[in-house]
Amino acid sequence: MLKQILKISCLIAAVTNPAAAEDYSAQTGIKAIEFLQGWRKKNGKHMAAIRIRLEDGWKTYWRAPGGNGIPPAFKWNGSNNIKGVQYHWPTPEVFNQDGIQTLGYENELVLPIEFTPSQNGAPIKIKTHIDFGVCADVCIPVNSRLNAELIAGTVAYYDEIETALSKRPKSAKAGGVRSISCKVDPTADGLSITANIKFKGQAPKAQRAVIEFPDKNIWINSTSLAQSGKTATAQAELISFSNNPFILDRSKLRVTLIGASKSIEIVGCPAAS
Repeated sequence: MLKQILKISCLIAAVTNPAAAEDYSAQTGIKAIEFLQGWRKKNGKHMAAIRIRLEDGWKTYWRAPGGNGIPPAFKWNGSNNIKGVQYHWPTPEVFNQDGIQTLGYENELVLPIEFTPSQNGAPIKIKTHIDFGVCADVCIPVNSRLNAELIAGTVAYYDEIETALSKRPKSAKAGGVRSISCKVDPTADGLSITANIKFKGQAPKAQRAVIEFPDKNIWINSTSLAQSGKTATAQAELISFSNNPFILDRSKLRVTLIGASKSIEIVGCPAAS
C-alpha cells in the first residue's frame, strides 16, 4: 500500500489485489478511497464499485448535486478491456445549509459501476482519475487515482455492492408512474422544461425534483416541484454556456423525484399527446 500526504489534493496511487485497491491518505475529511472488486456477471459484464469513506460529519456529492455542490467526474484513460461504463447511483440525501440545498452522501458512498469488457472473460485493468468534492463547514475539491484489476471468477464485496444497488431510485414502472410528458418553451437564455408526471395512485411525497440532460455545454438551474393528488410537476431551465441554439433530445431527459422513503427515476420525456 502506498501512503502519501498531500496538502491540497488527494492523489491516490493504489496497489492492485483481487479484492480491493485502496489507499489511506492524510487528507482532510477522507478516511479512504477503495475500488471494490465485485464480480463478473452471467452476461459478461463486471459489477464493481468505488467506496469513499469520510470522516464523521463530512459529505460528498451526487451526480447532479445542485447549489454549490461539486459533481464527481471520472476518467478511465489508460484502462484496458473496457467497452462501456455504467454508474448505478444510490439515492442521495437532501442537505439544507444556509438556505442552499444540495444532494449527496454523508460519511460514506458506495457507487456501483458496471463495466462492459471488450473481450469477454478477460481481466479488466482499471486506471481511473476521479475529481470530486467533500464538504463539512468548508468544501474541498479532491483529485484521486485508483488502479485495479477486475478478474472473472472472483467475487468480493458482494453484500456491500448489492446494498448500494438496492438504494437506487425505482424505475418509472416500479414507482407507479402512469405517464410523463414535457412542455418545452423558449426563454431568453435557452429552454424551459416543465415535466408533468401522473401516477396510478397518490403521488409519492418528494423532497426534491431534478431534471438532467447529458450535455456538458448545458447548465440546468434548480428544479422547482409542485405536487397535488396523483400529479407531480417539475420545472427547470436549460441554458447553453455557448449561447448557441441546441437540439433537445427528449429521450435523454432524466427526471428524478427524491423522497425520504421513496425515489423514482424516469428516463425520457415525450411531448404531451
